[in-house]
Amino acid sequence: MASTIAPLLAGLFLVLAAGVVLRWRGGMGTRDADTLNRVIMDVTMPALLFDVLAHRSLELRASTGALLASTTALVAACALGYVVARVGARADRKAHGASFLTGAFSNTAFLGFPLIVAVFPANANASSTAIVIDTLDTTLCLWTVGIAVAQNLGDPEAKRGARAHVTTTMRAFARPVTFALALGVAWHALDIAMPAFAGDTIATVGKCTTPLVFLALGLQLDAKAVLARAPLVVAVSV
Repeated sequence: MASTIAPLLAGLFLVLAAGVVLRWRGGMGTRDADTLNRVIMDVTMPALLFDVLAHRSLELRASTGALLASTTALVAACALGYVVARVGARADRKAHGASFLTGAFSNTAFLGFPLIVAVFPANANASSTAIVIDTLDTTLCLWTVGIAVAQNLGDPEAKRGARAHVTTTMRAFARPVTFALALGVAWHALDIAMPAFAGDTIATVGKCTTPLVFLALGLQLDAKAVLARAPLVVAVSV
């Protein structure tokens, strides 16, 4: 596995470094990264999800153990992140919320899922587990509990009512990624034949996800912001 992952990560970090260089030279920056992120979340990621789901079945039973372990780790990491910021670093409310969220919620769709598919290209259990964990642990929990925490700790003047929370959550789920997830499962279940040119195009677009993700990360990486809260960043990371 190491012989597969090491060259893959090395290449992806070269792409990330290219993004950092472009930001450093001043040619590209956060706005460009935002555009790339929209392309990833609304075009390439839905294509990748659909391509995987349309050709592979979800092995839910095989994912149960991993889902339980991931959920337990998620809850524990949320608590630890909050305690570290509240007690250890004595940071403000915004930092408390950021530590709560970033200490636990990894980017399983943006980074994790494409990486899993690249490392285990023909393993249905691997891709199924990745999709299940991302859907339940990351997406569902982040866009419900996560949004509530962000609204309450991040912006004291934000609307905290139930209606505002529900509206925000509904908007988060009404994305192409969600529709691609449902359509891919339905397509596989109905066993619909797809024209070769359409299938090849969707697969090609989906494969663009991983390099674009690392390029966008490089463009967004702000070393000054990290250094400004270096002790807290290190503590939460650990």
